[in-house]
Amino acid sequence: MPMCDAHEIVLGHPKKMAPGEGYWLAADAIRKSAIHSLGLSRIKEARGFVEARAWAYQRRQDDTPWLLCEICVKYLGLPRADEESARQAAQLWSRNRRTPGYDPEQRAAAQYEQAKSGPLIPLTPEEEAAQAGPDACSPVAAAYPVLIDALCCMMCAGGRIDQRKFDAIVNILSKADVPLKKRDIEGWVVDFVKRARRNGLEEMVHDSIQALGKLHAPAEKELVWHCIRAAAKTNGVLDQRVGQMCQDFSMVLWEGEWQRSLGAGPETDTDRTGATL
Repeated sequence: MPMCDAHEIVLGHPKKMAPGEGYWLAADAIRKSAIHSLGLSRIKEARGFVEARAWAYQRRQDDTPWLLCEICVKYLGLPRADEESARQAAQLWSRNRRTPGYDPEQRAAAQYEQAKSGPLIPLTPEEEAAQAGPDACSPVAAAYPVLIDALCCMMCAGGRIDQRKFDAIVNILSKADVPLKKRDIEGWVVDFVKRARRNGLEEMVHDSIQALGKLHAPAEKELVWHCIRAAAKTNGVLDQRVGQMCQDFSMVLWEGEWQRSLGAGPETDTDRTGATL
């Protein structure tokens, strides 16, 4: 039975795949993806720079496409059209192992050639938006590891993460429609605790602040903002350390919003988009 080639990098444990299941992506697409960057950073952190460099060199030499599961392909934030093409490639690969992996740049090149041969009248912004449709991109997937690390930082600030705190993290992510199973979240939390014990919580908080500062898509920021505020309100009363951490996180995303929301009293119970927490 085939295995997801990225699950151990993204979530810390292997995942078996059924024949024809998943997404078949070209090695070149993986080398340019968030999964490659995440794998490089985790190997560097766990085994050192030399091992990370060797891993990166091996990836450059290996042109074998990667089989990805549903969660891992969502982590890449691919447009749905590319997801569908990679899924079809996986179905073909299950019957013929010589099937090349799907490369999203092939689609971009085809669109470019079509645009060159098409009419030279430029589209209006409205026409471009209509042509792109809802499948144009999925920006929030790249925020999942950043989000879970930030939530873990807040939960660890008041002591170790116990079952009650873990259930709170799962509940927050579930309400925010983050498509991760409980087992996947648990693996991520366990990995965070191991890194926190090794590096110290302060370093983890610093890393989370740096990662939050690199989020630019409004959808990513809204997702993280919503969940951070929900985590801050989990116990009803903010511990001083958790409150400061929440403020530091939120100031990276939305200058001054933390004081206006959490500090406004119990009657303020909506996030920036008006969604009830």
